[in-house]
Amino acid sequence: MDNDEFTLLLNSCKNSIERFIYYKMPNKYDAEDVLQEVLIIGYNSFDSLKSKEKFKSWMLSIAANQCKDYYRKKYRNLEIPVDNLYHYERYHGRSGVTIKETVDYTLERLCEKDKKILTMYYINGMDQKSIATVLDIPVGTVKSRLYKARQNFKDAYPYPPNMKGECIMKNTKFPQVMPEITINKSNLEEFEVKCEQDIGFFIIPRLGEEVKFATYDFDKYPIMKKTSETTVKVVGKAIVHGVECVEIEEEEINEDGSKYGFTMFERLTDTHLQTVAAIDNNKGVKEISTFLDDDFFNFWGFGENNCGEELL
Repeated sequence: MDNDEFTLLLNSCKNSIERFIYYKMPNKYDAEDVLQEVLIIGYNSFDSLKSKEKFKSWMLSIAANQCKDYYRKKYRNLEIPVDNLYHYERYHGRSGVTIKETVDYTLERLCEKDKKILTMYYINGMDQKSIATVLDIPVGTVKSRLYKARQNFKDAYPYPPNMKGECIMKNTKFPQVMPEITINKSNLEEFEVKCEQDIGFFIIPRLGEEVKFATYDFDKYPIMKKTSETTVKVVGKAIVHGVECVEIEEEEINEDGSKYGFTMFERLTDTHLQTVAAIDNNKGVKEISTFLDDDFFNFWGFGENNCGEELL
């Protein structure tokens, strides 16, 4: 094997391989272990690669397989009782913790019979026949219990959330001139808030979220006129290079009527908000960039190794 050739090819795409693995792993330490395994496998199997032009995609496929093996081993080695299964799934989820916390809270409010059958069917992945066998009841009874449990869950689920000020914002246009703002100290007891929003666009990367905001010309203080209004909306789920995320559309309308918009793909981990990809519309041509691209960090990345914005 030509060691120099392997090293040369690896140096040309190592950043992409590292980014891919760091996005797939739940923490830095496991990512480093998986990366080491990928490099060893690639080095030992280099002679089997017939087309060196495909080195990058070949190494990324090795990385993808090693990431899958990591999770297979992790799930195989864990014995999780049914009562705690949902907590485990929530901790290792990649689409955000907040919704699942709400689901967990709702399940706890249900009667034990509803909670048990919903957990078996939706969380544990059991089919109706298997549930019937475990509970020693007819399949028809399983179906009727599931139907009633679903209805009870819908009634108990706190959605849409009752957010302070939401109705006022929806029914009020932004003023043409920015009003004077004052901040007064409160004597109320302090409380902790977990900030999960994108600091640049004020959106939480979670299904159902939408925000609107206006910008004003601060150079004209104290008469600061409105220059644009922006709508940011989560429009659906997405998967980018195997990483689960949500698609977010942004549209900015300027006071002269001109419009500008782009699409970004973000996700929440347990500790960070990460931008996974973006689509910019440049004169009618869509320019797509992802976290595997070398110049992605310069425009969309944030934090060390593009770990994202830390949740405060």
